Amino acid sequence: RRPPRSTQGVSSAASDVYKRQELIECCNKLISLEPEDTLWMEMKCIALKQIGKYEDGLACYEKMIEMEPNNRDTYINKGIFLEHFNKNQEALSCYDKAIEIHQKCERAY
Repeated sequence: RRPPRSTQGVSSAASDVYKRQELIECCNKLISLEPEDTLWMEMKCIALKQIGKYEDGLACYEKMIEMEPNNRDTYINKGIFLEHFNKNQEALSCYDKAIEIHQKCERAY
């Protein structure tokens, strides 16, 4: 017997959160093995955004910026992250920084 539709949505959402948390744990392991590779940090940031972990995601982006302060893509992705949490002024500052790093950065406009 199938559960009612409303229950299926909740179950699916819980499953998505669980999968994202597993992804975060995997990323943490890979970060510990390859601490200089920001790819795993970026994946972690995306997963944190998807489950609403603002503070953790922001800290992750700050660490990436500390590691690669002239990486325009990190500033753009941090801006997208901030917009997701309605931090539009802070997001604009990130886009401005990306443009400062690379004048022709179309993604930042």
